[in-house]
Amino acid sequence: MNVKSLLFFSIVILILNGCATPEPKKAPKQANDTQQQLESVEEKPVSVEDLLAQAKTEDNEDAIILLLQAGQKLLKQEQSEKSLFLSQQLSNLPLNQIQSNYNLLNMAEASLMLDDPTLCLSLLSQIKASSTAKRKLRLTADALLAQGKLPQAIIAYLEQYNLYPSDDIEELQKLEQLVGQLMPWQVDFLEKQNPPELAGWLELSEILAATNPESTQKDNLQRWQNRHTAHSAMPLVESKYQPVFILQSTTPVQTQESDVAGLIDEMNGKGADTKIENITVIIPLSGREASIGESIQHGLLAAYQKNDNTRQLTFIDSNSTPMTDITQSLMLTPPDFVIGPLLKQNVDAYLATEQVLMPHTWPTLLLNLPEQQMLGEQHYVFSMRPEDEAKQSAFTLYHKGYQHPVILSQDSSLGKRLADTFQNQWFQQSGSKPQVIYYQTSKEMELAVKSALDVNLSKERIFLMRNRMNENLKAEPRNRRDIDMIYIFASADDARLLKPYVDVNISPFAQAIPIFASSRSHNINRDKNTSRDLNGLTFTEIPWLLPNEARDKQLAEQAQQLWPTTTSVMQRLYAMGIDSMNLVDKVQLMAQNPAQRHNGETGTLQMDSDRIISRSLSWGKYGFRQVTTTSME
Repeated sequence: MNVKSLLFFSIVILILNGCATPEPKKAPKQANDTQQQLESVEEKPVSVEDLLAQAKTEDNEDAIILLLQAGQKLLKQEQSEKSLFLSQQLSNLPLNQIQSNYNLLNMAEASLMLDDPTLCLSLLSQIKASSTAKRKLRLTADALLAQGKLPQAIIAYLEQYNLYPSDDIEELQKLEQLVGQLMPWQVDFLEKQNPPELAGWLELSEILAATNPESTQKDNLQRWQNRHTAHSAMPLVESKYQPVFILQSTTPVQTQESDVAGLIDEMNGKGADTKIENITVIIPLSGREASIGESIQHGLLAAYQKNDNTRQLTFIDSNSTPMTDITQSLMLTPPDFVIGPLLKQNVDAYLATEQVLMPHTWPTLLLNLPEQQMLGEQHYVFSMRPEDEAKQSAFTLYHKGYQHPVILSQDSSLGKRLADTFQNQWFQQSGSKPQVIYYQTSKEMELAVKSALDVNLSKERIFLMRNRMNENLKAEPRNRRDIDMIYIFASADDARLLKPYVDVNISPFAQAIPIFASSRSHNINRDKNTSRDLNGLTFTEIPWLLPNEARDKQLAEQAQQLWPTTTSVMQRLYAMGIDSMNLVDKVQLMAQNPAQRHNGETGTLQMDSDRIISRSLSWGKYGFRQVTTTSME
């Protein structure tokens, strides 16, 4: 804002504050009149300058209304800084409740436009009103969405459309897309909150995501309409999808059927050019990473053979052939689809050489995230990122009611990365970050646990008391009582030490502290001692490694027979191979429709707007003799 504009606004405010001889008082306006005046200008083609000029000639109350309207007009013109300045000046005046509410809405909207959603929500919380205004609900939803709080934002949107139904198709479509982006654990949270009309939106999202034939899609939508006759999404269904199925009498029948088929194919991501016959897989099959690549290869082949596939499947060893040679060979004999590379350095090299050498590209399911190169529109990423678990755990555990967690993590790059992810997700939900205590070696674990529980401080107090009293004082160390949950990022071997350390350092008269962990702490090759040491530990895990949770029971039994003693790591890679093969026909559709999901062996898979696939995992729990699947609802 320039100085002249700033002075101009200040002069206007000073004029309003410095009226020595006020005009004769008019009868006080009724609340409804004030509200109508404030809203009346929003759709009128009046300029900010006209409003400010008119404000100079009016008495205080009318001038304030005109200035509030000017603030709103400035927001419409995307002049958020000017609007915020004007609103801040107005907040110093003796505004009535309606004027104050409107001014706070202007300030909140300006704050959101200036990328400060936290301030926006703080201002909205100051609004005092007997009913919730549509604009407040909308700003609340937009601010929560800007903070990354997708489920909470959807609740606000649902409340808005329930109280103020809309026929704005673009807005309703935006909500449909947001609902489609929900992870399963976020859906669980929303269902517990039971916001208005959630069930109808979730059902509609599933219908639109399904790749059903035309007749089935039509029947499903018609049934939805019959069940939800007054639902706020009805205009969206009628305007966007119903015309696909309702034939107009003015159109020839043959043309109608052709158009319908084409539209259905477009909705389902189908087309004549999407047939995939030749698949090339680029993974390490020699060298020190050979066992990793071979586990993925076995999973790919298992899924390939299970589907009775007639496609051509070609494997290329990324450890024996330079990536430049690989991409050149692909250019000479282009595949229909590529799976891999797996190693990060190969992913970057593949993307770099592809951009330079290849005039034509093909869909590629990368098995790791690049560090330097950018993804192209034909690239999708399926990576077993442990950060997915950290986000899911932090969100789920916070909304389960835990408030004071402590994180125990190995002092490594991975441990720090996961602890940071957990902290950030927790902060996003609660506004506070959990304490993190790191350990470097197994010898430091007990010290880390005692530090987390403040047991050492308790022992020091007992020692001081004994010295002062000169008596043989009997006392038990007390652990701190402000911790209600411990989360550990540790390997399975480390977890076997950490869990008992926590147990023995809990005071006999204190309640046990629940302990949770990531899948790194779970080892399928456990013995009786493992189950005893980890008894009560709850952890996230892929369905493939939990009892009776594998999606494909036949492949799970086959893997158990072939590799009864294989490690958890190799089994996870095997499951990754199965999912990679099954994603070949789905990734393009998942990119088009965020509501598309794949119930895979590594979790429930869905793709974000960056074409990166995230996983939602299941939960397991150690008992005395076995691991069982558990629910976190």
